[in-house]
Amino acid sequence: MQRPRIDASAGRHSWVTIVCCLVLSSCDPEADPAEAEEFRVQWEAMHDHFELVYDKSIASQATGSVEILMRDGNGWPQWVGKSADFYLRGTCGLTFISPRYAITAGHCVDDDYIQDPEIHTVPVTTYDITTIDPGAFLFSSFVEGDFPYYAPLARADEFEGYDVETYDCTVTSRCGYDFGLLNCSSTPGADLAILFCPDRPFDEPWLPIASNDPGTGPVEMYWFHELLVMPTQDPGPGDPSEHDRFEHYTRFGLGYEQNYHYLSGEANTLLPLRSIPFPDGSERRRVGGGWTDLYGCHGTSGSGVLQRDAQGELELLGPVEYASEAWGFTRLCTDPASLTAGTRNVSYESNAAVRELAAQYESWLYWDRLKVEVDPPKP
Repeated sequence: MQRPRIDASAGRHSWVTIVCCLVLSSCDPEADPAEAEEFRVQWEAMHDHFELVYDKSIASQATGSVEILMRDGNGWPQWVGKSADFYLRGTCGLTFISPRYAITAGHCVDDDYIQDPEIHTVPVTTYDITTIDPGAFLFSSFVEGDFPYYAPLARADEFEGYDVETYDCTVTSRCGYDFGLLNCSSTPGADLAILFCPDRPFDEPWLPIASNDPGTGPVEMYWFHELLVMPTQDPGPGDPSEHDRFEHYTRFGLGYEQNYHYLSGEANTLLPLRSIPFPDGSERRRVGGGWTDLYGCHGTSGSGVLQRDAQGELELLGPVEYASEAWGFTRLCTDPASLTAGTRNVSYESNAAVRELAAQYESWLYWDRLKVEVDPPKP
């Protein structure tokens, strides 16, 4: 049986896919807006694992999210019920390895979503929230309404300082078990893909690929997610609105077509997150076999697992591929209190496979990094 992967296509495969979705515990509306970040990041339950990205680092600017429309067998986007207002979609992360080329997981852009790479492009978005008013996060986390008509009281992207850039990108290479192989002659079994974003400026940041992976040592990760106030415990039928939100946001068992996270309609905007050390100061580390004790939820697939080089600069090991089976099958996000240092939690595609695939693109990456316009390889 194949290991579950954190997958934008939850429920698609015959084997159970673990897809974890971030939910927030209830917050106090009378709280000081200066503490808004604590509400956005579910301070009581999850602040030990990640934080909002304010550092404007090269790594934060070299990572982005991929949004994928879920399609039927004929290539048409799927939606909930009879309303095309609520398209089903998934999100993944990626890492730019040159100004216009990025690496993500192959299953994020497999042939169910990108059936014809010359026609089906994907939007890739980079985020900068370094100048946003922290109070904005408090108000943009509250939602109201019933499924599928949830709507945030205010969207994060409505506030000054929420700066995003979105690029229309093509899948030029895709490797995997059943992902419709493209240009992957030497790495057919790797869960990898390369995207080309022609409109991304040449002066935008990117991260190098690590030249080796010792298999041990600290790791870091940047990723993205919608952060909304949703109940983490079922309040029961006595509170219909909250019960509805619990059922349709936190329970994977309903299937992705019944889960709010997958709806595009009035869904909230993504926010950039980054891993932090454990509360006792222990760094997130590799724990053997390509696994790490990094914390991630739905949306982590494809995000770059990073290490620091001899000069202390971040470099890419590989994109997130799998999540541990210990995360459970009904809740979209298990209690992070169960995650301790040394726990197998998130795995990444091997650095050797990443380097092998990138080597096939050596000339394109070379000219791209020199800021020379060269047509990408055909998918």
